[in-house]
Parts: sequence; structure tokens; C-alpha cells
Amino acid sequence: RAVDAMLLLLRSGDPDLEKGALGFLFCFLEYDTTAHIATNYDKTLVPTVMKIAKKDNKRKSNPEVIISLIGTLFVLCIHPLTSAQLFDLGVVDVLLECSCQDIPIRYFACLGLAYLLSHDSYRLNKKKKQEALNNLSFFIKTTTPKELRTNESDRGILWTSTKSFLKLLEAKETTVQIFGALCVTNLSYSDINRHLFEKDKIIGQLCCLQWHHDTRLS
Repeated sequence: RAVDAMLLLLRSGDPDLEKGALGFLFCFLEYDTTAHIATNYDKTLVPTVMKIAKKDNKRKSNPEVIISLIGTLFVLCIHPLTSAQLFDLGVVDVLLECSCQDIPIRYFACLGLAYLLSHDSYRLNKKKKQEALNNLSFFIKTTTPKELRTNESDRGILWTSTKSFLKLLEAKETTVQIFGALCVTNLSYSDINRHLFEKDKIIGQLCCLQWHHDTRLS
């Protein structure tokens, strides 16, 4: 099993092997079906990734390592099984710390925070919740969807599914909804992603959500 092999690399202590494993996991877990399979058969995945996330070492000064690490964390934040583990292990603090860096890293960190805020079962304390919302608001105010699309294109970042972004548009927090709208707008600037809208059959849902939230998401 692919995730088993990556776990061995993550536990190796070798920076290059960790980087490669995180890069693979970020891409692999972004597929909805494989993510569910992966989270079901090895409960040590989240603690292993979080152990790397909490390390205070020079290897995390490499932007490519951080992108893969925070990308893996945010994808794990989407799914109930892994997001519960992440929440208990302090992922909110990790994501808040990463939200001040360059665009892709801030974006992935904000995605993780947004997905955690959209889960009804988690209750951030008032201070942490406000910090998370402030980070989302700052990103919304300082980054346009076109800037984000250009940045992702330059980094070769491609998405394989768009369904998970609907969860953000349906969130109770208005700031999370607006952030979700920014995410979807970013996706819409890519021909590949527009085809994914059709493949995932979410165009009708997006139109309905836009109509329903028109005054808040305009």
C-alpha cells in the first residue's frame, strides 16, 4: 500500500526522504476516494505528519518542503476521520504560524483553517477562532483570485477534484463562505479546473449557492 511506504520514509529522519514522501502524500490524498481509503487503514499517518510539522529545524526553511507539508495537512483537514486527529494534536497552531508566509503556503494554511472552521463538531476557543478568521480575512483582502491562479500555475499546482470547495461555500461563518468563493473563482480561471466543474457535476450547485448567498459573496 502506497501510504505504508510513505510512512516509512516519513519516519526515516532523512530530510530528502521526508520531502519526497510529503510531496507524494499531498498529491495522493487530494483524490477524494484514495484519501478516504488512506485515512481508514492507518491511524498513525496524522501523528507522523504532525510530528514533522512541529519540528523546529532548518529543513522547514525550504518553501517546497513547507508547501508539501501544509498541503498534506490541509487535505487531511477536509476529512472527518483525520481532521479530528489533527484538531486534537494542535494543527490549528501549526496552520496559524504558517499563515504569514508566501502566497501558496498562506493559501494552503488558510484552506486548512477554513475546513476546520466549517466542521460543526469542532469548537475553537474564542481567541483561536478569531485568529483563524483574521487570517482568512487578511488573505481575502490582500490576494486576488488571478494572483492566486498565476502563483499556482507558476508552481505547477493542479487540482484533481473541486467538490470539497463546496463545503466552504456552505459554511456557517460568512468569512469562510467568502474565502470559499475566492477559491472557486481561482479555480475558474483554469481550463483544466473548469472541466473539473463539469466532471464533478457541481456547476448547478455553484449557481444555486451564488444565488442563495448573493449579497454576501458578491
